[in-house]
Amino acid sequence: MKREPRSGVVDGHGVSAEDAAKTLAEMAQSVHMLALALGVPASLLPGAESYDRLEVNTQVAATPLRALDATMLEDTLTLFRGDLTLSLEVAGLNPDHEPVAVELPAARSASAALRDFQTALRDVLASEGDSARVDVRLSAEKRRASELAQALVAAREGFAGSAQMLAATGIIVFFQAQAWEERLRVASLPDWARLGLVGSGQRGVVLLCDVSGLLAGTGLDVAGIAGGRLPAWPVLTRDEWAVFTRHVEAVLALRGDQVRWAGAPAALPEHLGVRTVAPGMPATVGRLAVMRAELATLGLAQEVWGEITQRVIARFAGTRPATCEIPFAEADATGDLRLLVALAEWAYQDATEARLSIAREALGSELPAGQAVGASALAVAAAPALEAARANLALYLRGNVAAYFQAREAARDTVARYASSVRAAVSELTGDLVDNLYRTIAALALGGLAWLLQPAGSIWVLRVATGVYAAYMLFMLLVVLRERSERFAMERAALESQLGMMEELAQSERERLREPEVSADAHFLRYWRLARDIYAGLGALATLGCVLLFTPLAAALVQAHGGH
Repeated sequence: MKREPRSGVVDGHGVSAEDAAKTLAEMAQSVHMLALALGVPASLLPGAESYDRLEVNTQVAATPLRALDATMLEDTLTLFRGDLTLSLEVAGLNPDHEPVAVELPAARSASAALRDFQTALRDVLASEGDSARVDVRLSAEKRRASELAQALVAAREGFAGSAQMLAATGIIVFFQAQAWEERLRVASLPDWARLGLVGSGQRGVVLLCDVSGLLAGTGLDVAGIAGGRLPAWPVLTRDEWAVFTRHVEAVLALRGDQVRWAGAPAALPEHLGVRTVAPGMPATVGRLAVMRAELATLGLAQEVWGEITQRVIARFAGTRPATCEIPFAEADATGDLRLLVALAEWAYQDATEARLSIAREALGSELPAGQAVGASALAVAAAPALEAARANLALYLRGNVAAYFQAREAARDTVARYASSVRAAVSELTGDLVDNLYRTIAALALGGLAWLLQPAGSIWVLRVATGVYAAYMLFMLLVVLRERSERFAMERAALESQLGMMEELAQSERERLREPEVSADAHFLRYWRLARDIYAGLGALATLGCVLLFTPLAAALVQAHGGH
């Protein structure tokens, strides 16, 4: 779906999107025509234009300047509103001769200043002939052009024209498409980052004033506005931008961790991915494709040496790694590089180390060992490397899935054995408790019988029996129950250690598998506390009974029983 730019006023000065596009196209055409009228060779102009100005410093024949149109010059100066300056000075004059020069804009009328210069120039030509030369310094800054570009982009419908998106958008203007095309190389990426065209949370818009067409992507738009024709911008939604920025941040982080590359630019192949919405700019399409392939190559390397502003060497995986020089040699970069980009996009698809490692190993295996390779060799190797990477990822995932289920079954068996062990400990604990209770009842019965039969002699037997019983209960508390508590703690710690080594299991899966463990722990602790309380109670009663048997009360009971 495409939307036309809004046609209303888009900035505080009353400039509409249509007016902005027309004015930009007129500025590009006017400065081009002025340069040609000055006799500046057309071949010099692309190299004279930078991101923020067009700066020409050259020497031309003096004769054509006699016919320079003052009206055209006035119109051009008016159009640029102070952003354009022109200096003309006849070169090689005799030092005794008055300088023949003009600086525009001048303090007076530009037309009058130019006519005075042309009059003086005719005198020079009359005396020195047609060999006279003129130093030309033409400077066209892009302050107004940048303001108009901002207004044009702000007119976009929806999220792309919002203040939030504009704050994250770097916008540049080129009067000549060829000047832009000469900057379509990886060495320009630091400048692109400085201008906000690429980077984390950044996107770029480039307006070319002398061509038509539209290349659009999530990270970059290149629009031709020749003749003032407005591009039919595709819609960019907030969700699309959010997904793109999250992916870029994740990929940049992974590349920073996995590629040893000092001074790596914050640019990815994703930033340069565009599709042709309106035909035109084939040179831009081709150069962007090569840049994407170069960035893809650097992202698949294990190590990168050199400065991106000059030339770098990418070193790939393997015991004898192949290497590749970036930027690609022009003759070697004319093939189909799309599979190389596809391999890099696959490697960084979900920003995981596993995919990247598999893609690297697959590519390294397809490249000749220990050799320097070019773009064509990389493109040839990328096709089988991508197939091999996909197959290896499937095997890797299948192995991981099998390992996961094996780990889950092992964890389930471990927890089951632990729960069974705890249940056995509880049975042992309750069995001992029941046996001790039976022994207690038997001891009480025997003591009672002895007291009934021979009260005088049984008191010492009872004293000794209750003392021994109290000591036995203390032994059960301090030794037996403590040993079982420590054994329970050790078995629980062993279980924790075993489960901790099973890193394949997710936290939710661990919690679900440990439900029998939790129940078994609660079961054991409940009966352990019950046994502890019973042993403590019996020990306390035995101690109290033993103490009472040494008091006058016991003697009185014996005498009372004997009297009966």
